[in-house]
Amino acid sequence: MRWLQRIPWECVIAAALAAGVLFWRLGERPLLDWDEALYAQIARELVERGSWFELTWGQEPYFKKPPLLFWAIAWSYSVFGVSEWATRLPSVLCGIGSVVLVTALGSRLFGRCAGLWSGMLLLTFYPFLMHGSRQSATDSPVLFFSLLSLWCFWCGRSAPPFLLGVGGAFGAALLAKGIVALLPLLVVCCFCAWAGERQHLRSRFFLSGLVGGILLALPWYSYQVVTYGTSFLRTFLWEETLTRLVTTYDAAFRPWSFYLATFWADVSHCLPLVVGFTALFLSCRSGDWLALPLAFRFVLCWLTLALCVTLSPQTRHSWYLLPVYPPLCLFLVGVGMNVWRSSVPVAGLSWRCPRLFRRAAVGVMLLWCLLLLPGHVRWIADSLNWIEDIYVDRNALLQEVRSSLDPNVPLYAVGSPMPGVVFYGHHPAVFLAEEELETIEASVTPLYTLVPVGPLVERMSARGFTLVGQRGTWCLLSYVPVIEAEAEAQKAVAGEELTDAL
Repeated sequence: MRWLQRIPWECVIAAALAAGVLFWRLGERPLLDWDEALYAQIARELVERGSWFELTWGQEPYFKKPPLLFWAIAWSYSVFGVSEWATRLPSVLCGIGSVVLVTALGSRLFGRCAGLWSGMLLLTFYPFLMHGSRQSATDSPVLFFSLLSLWCFWCGRSAPPFLLGVGGAFGAALLAKGIVALLPLLVVCCFCAWAGERQHLRSRFFLSGLVGGILLALPWYSYQVVTYGTSFLRTFLWEETLTRLVTTYDAAFRPWSFYLATFWADVSHCLPLVVGFTALFLSCRSGDWLALPLAFRFVLCWLTLALCVTLSPQTRHSWYLLPVYPPLCLFLVGVGMNVWRSSVPVAGLSWRCPRLFRRAAVGVMLLWCLLLLPGHVRWIADSLNWIEDIYVDRNALLQEVRSSLDPNVPLYAVGSPMPGVVFYGHHPAVFLAEEELETIEASVTPLYTLVPVGPLVERMSARGFTLVGQRGTWCLLSYVPVIEAEAEAQKAVAGEELTDAL
């Protein structure tokens, strides 16, 4: 029965819990504009074209993101078919892997029980449940491979061959989201400098893995540079990376308080633990911060650098906080387990206050969190299932009528570009303002327009548009050009005159 003791049961339990949470009603919610529908359409075009090194959207080259997520979605489509469930499957698998890796790291840092609590705590944070797992986004694979890189490093401290995985995971993260992949390497370097373990950075396993990771990512990046040249560099390196650091690239200006409000909402269910355990940690007897236990030094390096990377860009989104939550879970659980244990733990912190007082404080904080948890769970459940009815109606209408659309004729739609129109319509689309749509001249028959119910529909009907389908607040109209309609009428009149003459 010794083999049963070798099984990491905490990781098995964490994987089962994560699968139950992340697969729950996964395919019921339509793909969201902008990112989900965009990534799904890129993956579908990749499957249709069969050129795995060239990403396109609307048959135009797409340079904004590396290819790993699109490759994974395309593989999912080839196995399970095109659907919302298949689109989100790669992200969910990465999310489950992230929970398992946080559990495994917690087990090695603070004990097996602490590892399980760390993985379970990660599942309660909304940014992880959305952008880190259930939503098709590049954040999910880059988080998974970053965690894998850090886990390989911590294991490699005692078993050097594991250091090969640090570089391998780094290369995969480069293919997932570019420069963000540098975060785990920064954590490793800072920890080795603080802990005096620089020999790991000179290890042949670490260096070989790093070279291997670079070689793994190099072919795709080289192909883009050789094929597209400055267009790729300008879009990928400048607009998508450097511009986000210095300007508000794709969002309205948000002050620093935006992150504070977002973080407050995300950790509201465990705020007593965040405040209480941080205060307890700062009150420990270890006055020499350079002499902190290695486990806490590793987690603090990770947490500090994640915060710096998150806060540095001028472009601010709520999901940019995602890299902060894994080290935050490990820090909270590590301090909590250290406070609770009666004997001197592996982490080795010492405390000024008596053990009974510490346990009573932990009990009060946990009780407080349990009272807050039901409301937080309801909020998360509502958020995961939220989708505007306007998108549900639009997508359903497009799926109903797309078989009747001429594949050689573009679909005109009102408003800014919406990838969901292209994906669910499976049809090329042109997006115009209302004024432009009302003045457009048709050169082919018929012309299709997707418009919301309202005065615009009446004005379009007055121009000769006919209703093809309607679902909720959306209508699909078709239009036969007046010139061709008049020609048909003239032919009919001529035919009648010829019949009368005969």
